Amino acid sequence: MNNIFDPKITRNYLSVNYLKEKVKKYTKHAFAQNTLDNYKSDWKIFSIWCKDHNIEVQNIDIYTLIAYITTLAENNYKASSIQRKISAITKYCETINIALNLQHKDFKIVWQGIRRKLGIAKQGKDPILFKDLEEIISNINPNSPKNIRDKALLVFGWFSAMRRSEIIALNWDDISFIKQGILVTIRQSKTDKYSEGQKIAILKRKDICPIKILKAWKKINHHSSVFCSITKDHKITGKKLSGIDVARIVKKWAGEIDLDTTKVAGHSLRRGFVTTAVGAGIRNRDAKPKPSIFPMT
Repeated sequence: MNNIFDPKITRNYLSVNYLKEKVKKYTKHAFAQNTLDNYKSDWKIFSIWCKDHNIEVQNIDIYTLIAYITTLAENNYKASSIQRKISAITKYCETINIALNLQHKDFKIVWQGIRRKLGIAKQGKDPILFKDLEEIISNINPNSPKNIRDKALLVFGWFSAMRRSEIIALNWDDISFIKQGILVTIRQSKTDKYSEGQKIAILKRKDICPIKILKAWKKINHHSSVFCSITKDHKITGKKLSGIDVARIVKKWAGEIDLDTTKVAGHSLRRGFVTTAVGAGIRNRDAKPKPSIFPMT
């Protein structure tokens, strides 16, 4: 057997190009895909802003960032959105060897002022409670693939209490249909950075049965992705939905029962489950990771 520490072998494996590719690979996996997508979008917008102000991206400094976040604040961006953009810009700057010192006194003063003026409290979305879900489902006529998918997405999203990113990442291989209901494997989540994975169970019900509704969708969706897009001519594409798609679907059907669509989004399903479960006497910390404990009816 060859000695892997032999200098000749080491040189072959640890060539400059080889290491560069591996560095890119592991850097990519340092962040969730949604985070990377958001960072790319934020950097692109920042680059356009720099171009409009005759600033070379290679020459930016902390005062460029101060001017940018001031512009964002004046355009009524939320403090949380500005924070994300700061993170995106600083991360991208690291890749082109530009160091932006966020501890610089001038930056800290301006950023503190922006946060105080705009407020840093997060505006959470309203929960979709069980009674809301019942009314929404009763309004969905399963007369088209899109309606069948939406119905399955809303019910599954509510009873699983999963995050949007977890729901849209699912493949059918991640769902096992058993006698009592289904077992869902969540391969990676926001709080599971190292992809250790977890399983949750969703039980059959007599009123709104998430298992029955999911099976109806599976019957017509022959692609590997569980929740995927559908064309205008009713063709199921197999392309996974995005988090924005989930929010759009929730808003659409919430509007059908006259809920304020500005106050609901994809997270309203998860929040609605937890709120309803707590109202049923289940402790909050138990309700989140164990959707299967929601009382049968």
